[in-house]
Amino acid sequence: MKPIRERCTIVVAGSWNQEIFSPSWVARVLGLTSEPPLNLILGPNGLTFRLNFGDDAHLLDVTPHQVMLAPSEFADAAFGSIERAAIGILKRLSETPIRGLGVNFGFDVLEPPDGLKGLFRLNDGELLTAAGAVTGSTAIVRKLWIDGRVLNLTAKHEGGPCKLDFNYHHDANNAEDVIAQLDGRVAVLKANAVQLAEKLYGLTAE
Repeated sequence: MKPIRERCTIVVAGSWNQEIFSPSWVARVLGLTSEPPLNLILGPNGLTFRLNFGDDAHLLDVTPHQVMLAPSEFADAAFGSIERAAIGILKRLSETPIRGLGVNFGFDVLEPPDGLKGLFRLNDGELLTAAGAVTGSTAIVRKLWIDGRVLNLTAKHEGGPCKLDFNYHHDANNAEDVIAQLDGRVAVLKANAVQLAEKLYGLTAE
């Protein structure tokens, strides 16, 4: 299974003031030796402030509704870097209204094994075909509790590769709570996601 950078993220939902995230402020808060370049991206959800930071070009996206960080690679050291960056931002902006935390790991499975493909053989498949329906995609979403933490596990099939997404979710209402949930834990959650994929479907990360 192949990790997809845009789906391997730390997301802190809240009410964020984008104007604070100037390159000089980000460099100062994250302890960078130079100011990261700033790109403005206009999309369906409004304006995104995008900054690449660190020698390995980690990603920081800021919208009015969330701060999202993505690592440069699927490695513990890279996830440690974005974890420290998120904690640094939360400590500096501790009064920001917070709604929740998501730690996410997303994979594409180019050659799904039978154990994973079998999830999508649903009881009504033949009935849908007989009714003239063509299934474009099928998604199976489970809300699980593991060690007291919510895991939203999504498997999606669109006829070719499968997508497997692990969303470790925590409802939070302040920065201190999010910091406690992040500190030293992102690499642990990464390992948990990889182990679950192996135990459930016989998959290994590339």
